[in-house]
Amino acid sequence: MRIAAALLLAASAVTAQTKPLAIINGQVIDMRSEQPYRATIIVRAGRIEQVSTTARIPNDADTLDASGAWIIPGLWDMHAHIWSRTLLFPMYIAHGITGVRDMGSSLPLWLAWRDSVSRGLVDGPHAIVSGVIVDGLSPFNSMYVQVKTPDEGRALVRDLKARGADFIKVYDRLSVDAYKSIMTAAKEARIPVAGHIPPGVSALEASRLGQHSIEHLTSLAASCSDSGAALGRAAEVGLDSVRDLDFSKDSTLRGRVGAALGPYYERARSLPLDACDVARGMPVVARALRAGDTWITPTLVLGLSGLLEDTSVEDSLRARLPVWAAGMTRVSVPNAISTQTRRQQQMLAMMRELKRAGVRMLIGSDAPNPGSVPGIGLHRELELFVRVGYTAYEALRIATRDAAEFAGMLDSLGTIEPGRLADLVVLDANPLEDIRNARRIRAVLLQGRRLRP
Repeated sequence: MRIAAALLLAASAVTAQTKPLAIINGQVIDMRSEQPYRATIIVRAGRIEQVSTTARIPNDADTLDASGAWIIPGLWDMHAHIWSRTLLFPMYIAHGITGVRDMGSSLPLWLAWRDSVSRGLVDGPHAIVSGVIVDGLSPFNSMYVQVKTPDEGRALVRDLKARGADFIKVYDRLSVDAYKSIMTAAKEARIPVAGHIPPGVSALEASRLGQHSIEHLTSLAASCSDSGAALGRAAEVGLDSVRDLDFSKDSTLRGRVGAALGPYYERARSLPLDACDVARGMPVVARALRAGDTWITPTLVLGLSGLLEDTSVEDSLRARLPVWAAGMTRVSVPNAISTQTRRQQQMLAMMRELKRAGVRMLIGSDAPNPGSVPGIGLHRELELFVRVGYTAYEALRIATRDAAEFAGMLDSLGTIEPGRLADLVVLDANPLEDIRNARRIRAVLLQGRRLRP
């Protein structure tokens, strides 16, 4: 299978769209229906002007022949961490990802990047951003900020909203009181909250409090377990033992923090997967999430990558990354036996219950965590969604139309229809027949600008 790698498009020359563009002879998958159809797409001034079988091509138009190709809206990675524009923007765009939800990096950098992207000065994805991760411990790096008290939580929400954050990213190391104060303040400030949930808060309560999205299946597992509350209390013991430490001033404390957090992560994130009663408890959780309009970003690629055998793309990209980045994106491929572990089977079963209940989903890669390379990690997530029972069309719709809806941008992105921004991906094969064909990228259009190899 051909690699839609950064090597192909990262060094592309991008020209401003000064003339109309006619994309002809392609099969359009507009994400308003599952049926592809042959049509001509006329793009003018960065937006789609016509999508029609009888479109009249302007005399001065450039032409992109899409014979034998399928055209989809640009994809969204709804759980990303992007700290380098020059390294990571090309990797996302090259893989057809024209929108991201950044779950924690640098707010000042992102606001500047986003302005440059919107003005066509920089080739990068549209973005909604949290700016920082709101945590309950001493900051591990500049991506985190510590909140100890309810008053600090309320003040931080107001500050982030005033500085231009699109949502508040909460982490599971917050105290329960601080978390609840943040939820209340966010509701008053009319800014969404997304992220993890503390071990002392159930997914049902987080949904009731108004959390717009919950990240990772591990955040749900304790809520479908009879022992979930006890596991949560045990997890909080590890947190309480290090909550007042400030190792930013004393690096020798890092060892104590790491030693305390090891058992915490096991109790808060791993053991609940074993204890989750999927058949009895998960339907209750799923129905509550659906009723509360809480979306889930499962980040399957972090736990189920062993179900995917082909890592040639990751290997090729990693060989060309700087040493420090290659280490962060190292992929381990478990053998066939380990893919049948109980925790993986639990994750598969949880996903099927969530799908059955109609819980709204987001597709995100959590790159560059181990197992998820920026860009290709999103395509791995698409493959895993199909593996757990979604159709290829459903997976693509989640990564395009549904993502734009969640981001509040459905009036300008997510579908192929007149008036929408011309963020398009031209594919050499039909992704509805095989979701892996979404990697076979012939061209990417970003706000109507065509990227040429």
